[in-house]
Amino acid sequence: MHRPVPQPPPVSPPVSPPVSPTSQNSLNLLQFECEFPQEEGHPAESLTVLLPAQCSVYQLRLRICISLQSQVRGSFPEPLNVLDPEKSSLLYQREDQWYEAYDDGQVLRTLHIPWSPGQDGIMCARVLVKKVVALDSELRQSQQKLLSYLIGHDVEAEARERLDELTFTRRKLASSRRQALAGRDPELYATEPWVTKSPLTAEMTALLTRRLMVNVHYSRDFSFMVKMEYSDTPETLLKTCRTALVERGISPSEPLLLKVSGREEFLSGPHPFSSFLWVRQCMKTHLDLHLSLLPRSCLPPDSLDHVDWPLVDSFSGQFSSHDDLRLDRTDVDHICMISLWDCKRKLRVKLLGFDVPQLPEKLQGKSPPLVYVEASILYGSKVWASVCSAAKPMAEEVLWNEWLEFDVLLSDLPRGAKLGLTINTKANDSSKQEVKRATVKENSKDNKMAAGKDNKMAAGGKEGRRGSLPPPGLVQKTGSLKESMLYFVNLLLIDHRYKL
Repeated sequence: MHRPVPQPPPVSPPVSPPVSPTSQNSLNLLQFECEFPQEEGHPAESLTVLLPAQCSVYQLRLRICISLQSQVRGSFPEPLNVLDPEKSSLLYQREDQWYEAYDDGQVLRTLHIPWSPGQDGIMCARVLVKKVVALDSELRQSQQKLLSYLIGHDVEAEARERLDELTFTRRKLASSRRQALAGRDPELYATEPWVTKSPLTAEMTALLTRRLMVNVHYSRDFSFMVKMEYSDTPETLLKTCRTALVERGISPSEPLLLKVSGREEFLSGPHPFSSFLWVRQCMKTHLDLHLSLLPRSCLPPDSLDHVDWPLVDSFSGQFSSHDDLRLDRTDVDHICMISLWDCKRKLRVKLLGFDVPQLPEKLQGKSPPLVYVEASILYGSKVWASVCSAAKPMAEEVLWNEWLEFDVLLSDLPRGAKLGLTINTKANDSSKQEVKRATVKENSKDNKMAAGKDNKMAAGGKEGRRGSLPPPGLVQKTGSLKESMLYFVNLLLIDHRYKL
């Protein structure tokens, strides 16, 4: 198990001070040549930034933004847009493909970016800072509508933010599919045959001694019949067809394909005719096989009409061995990720406080109760550990600034564990005194009523049991103050963006 050490908070993290090769080990520094694309006819502008290898992608954005603000750059009139991934993207090129540094929390050293040694041993890389161009709304809607129809569910409606689990997984899967599309053979994919290796029936086995009648249609004006063996392959039939075309004075300018007439099915590959599903259907129904001889250009294009997302970095958080992540005998400046197996300390959470601009309705107009925060480790339906903070009076802003420590080691955290935080209220001293005074008053009233009755024991028992409790209205009012949960949130301890 491992996860990146530097995790950027939701707010802007502090920028590390400028570094130089002489101040630190050059092996711990990375240099980025950031280019800003321009319109045709204008030279591209660039700037160079230098920062430690443990920094995150967001810190790289921050450094670029600061450099743009200190210089006059016509390509980026609004430098703050670099900080927003929805307005600008960081791209790098690898093997003729452009990849996006999608995860702002990813450590720079773990990027699968082509590195090249520079001066003083510093590793350098080229990054393209490009403005995000939104896809045409109508085209995007039609694409999403088609995708929702194929899947059977509108995935776009479930995506909440850029780095949530659904959106992040979609980007990862889209990259894998794009890579598979780039590496596949368009002809083999379009003409993939429908074959089977199941044994033939006794009736079909008896037909193997005969010859297969094949009707080949090249055009409306030219068709011919060929007798083939069931053990022959489609390539053997293609050679026979080429010979027949040459005798007819026809010389095709491109390779030919065998397509089943009236069906979106091709005969191709080193398979005998008896292995094709449609040929077996013809054997079963005692019909001749009709094939169309088509040029390769008739195949549909195997390219994407439009690309909505660029490829994302393929970093998965996995390393070859545990030694790559261990802390022993490792320079602290070279650590970018650590293993949870090496975390022998207990999990603790820094509790700063909370602010509520407006108190809940059930607390308005009442004496302020005491509030406390309860932190729990949740795994499935079980609570592994729980710890509470000190109680403080309820106010618009309550501050603790203390650590909440669990009796659980970080190395023992299971995958999928969540951190649950709840803000709870309980009755303070003034509320308890009000309850006590109301109880005493009610008891004295009940005792007076019980004194006038003949059966003092029975009346005392009934009225005593009734009078030992506060009034129902007061119990309901103070019961909510005694123990009530105001807010809660559950956080995933181990991020979904890294495979463990």
